[in-house]
Amino acid sequence: MTLVQLIRKIERVEPSLREVLFDILEEMEKQNARLEELYVSRLEFEELKKAVQELAQKVAELAEAQRRTEEELKALSEAQKRTEEALRRLTERQERLEEAQRRTEERVSKLEEGQARLEKALAELAEAQRRTEEELKALSEAQKRTEEALRRLTERQERLEEAQRRTEERVSKLEEGQARLERALAELAEAQRRTEERV
Repeated sequence: MTLVQLIRKIERVEPSLREVLFDILEEMEKQNARLEELYVSRLEFEELKKAVQELAQKVAELAEAQRRTEEELKALSEAQKRTEEALRRLTERQERLEEAQRRTEERVSKLEEGQARLEKALAELAEAQRRTEEELKALSEAQKRTEEALRRLTERQERLEEAQRRTEERVSKLEEGQARLERALAELAEAQRRTEERV
């Protein structure tokens, strides 16, 4: 990776981290300048070069991690917005539910009052039914007594009718006897008159 590419990657890093990386890069440049002034072996130079490459790789990895972190922060920010919107809708729904609950409790209270009135009316109706059943029982007993009295009256009426029939038969016989007696008396009177005329 060239120095230009490394600088471009560093420029995409967060400002606070970018300053640190630039300081490190600047220090590395100073070290390189001092190393150039000094006589070093090829092995030492290769080790230094490798260290610089590893550092550049770490800087690139940090830049990539920073980019992903920023993307995650952006995603979290969007998620936070969605969460706040969901919370707002949930709060509104909660308020509507509380209002509905209040209305429901009012309706339940009215229903309970109506239930109490209904139970009272049912109790009164049951009491009235009990009294009605007692009256019906009394009427039934009275009806039985009336039917028994009517039965006895009917039997008596039948006996009276039978007695009346027999009385009428006796009267009819008496009338017949009376008629025969009257004829006999008439005949006797006629005979008496004739007897007196002969005398």
